[in-house]
Amino acid sequence: MNSKRIAIIYTGGTIGMQPSEHGLVPAEGYLAQRLQQEPRLAAASVPDYELIEYSPLLDSSDMLPEHWQRIAQDVHQRYHQFDGFLVLHGTDTLAYTASALSFLLPGLDKPLIVTGSQLPLAEPHSDGHDHIVEGLMLAAKPVCAGVNVLFHHKLMPGNRVTKSSSVALGAFTAPNAAPVWVMDASSGPSPLDVKTQPGLAPQVPRLQPCRIGILTLAPGMAMSMLTHFFDQPLDAVILRSYGAGNAPQADEFLRLIRQAHEAGVVVVNLSQCDHGGVAMGTYAGGSALARAGVISGADMTLEACYTKLVVLLSHYDSVDIVRERMQLNLAGELTA
Repeated sequence: MNSKRIAIIYTGGTIGMQPSEHGLVPAEGYLAQRLQQEPRLAAASVPDYELIEYSPLLDSSDMLPEHWQRIAQDVHQRYHQFDGFLVLHGTDTLAYTASALSFLLPGLDKPLIVTGSQLPLAEPHSDGHDHIVEGLMLAAKPVCAGVNVLFHHKLMPGNRVTKSSSVALGAFTAPNAAPVWVMDASSGPSPLDVKTQPGLAPQVPRLQPCRIGILTLAPGMAMSMLTHFFDQPLDAVILRSYGAGNAPQADEFLRLIRQAHEAGVVVVNLSQCDHGGVAMGTYAGGSALARAGVISGADMTLEACYTKLVVLLSHYDSVDIVRERMQLNLAGELTA
């Protein structure tokens, strides 16, 4: 008999949707019915659970930082009542939420697993059935402590994943990190990496509204458009550069970057490539950005970089501290 107890936090998403004449829609109370009908949840190896269903249920494209905060606070408030947590979430912004939770709950020494599904439980071949059963089992294992994403039988670091397919069941990948755990059909779960966490922080950081712009470079972008972008009130810019962190060396472009830096805007260089990262000293284009005040995003995902900025900008008044901490490995989000 499994004596562990897991909290399932159901925020919404495809996993609990029902078909309607207008397409798939969330249905309150439906997930609880489906869980009662899942025979594998009665197995001795599956821990007991309590379902916490949000109202209203949210499509993940409607998720906001205030919802990240709510999930983190719900985990924090119930921390001593459960052995682990399973968050059910829509897939479109799941990687943002998982990344945010890793920064909002530093030192988490219990498993917090975020998952969803590409097909609703109402479909006979839904991947959601496996994700719930496997998620509950892994949420009961102390070696899975921290925030991780479970998808298609792989447990991956939560702030290293990105949604790489809109149709495949293996929708999420972690381009720059190894899986934490792989569910093996012949031998059961196989641990690949064991993490040690120092213990949960006494409170969840309060998030504030942040003005973060994302600029993806493309050849021949009009300077008037770039000027308009940097004329907006900004707290930070994620500059999605080419390759290893390169950008045009045109004087006008670098002047815009330098002026933003001097105005207190945090400008982070993030590669458009999924695999690998930024090495700003490798080429002249990257070195020019560094001289203009741009800092390296290393090999962070866009989701990790964005949510890290939100948390740091909310917590620190000093731009210099934000710039410094953006380049540190705070929660496993970058390769040190």
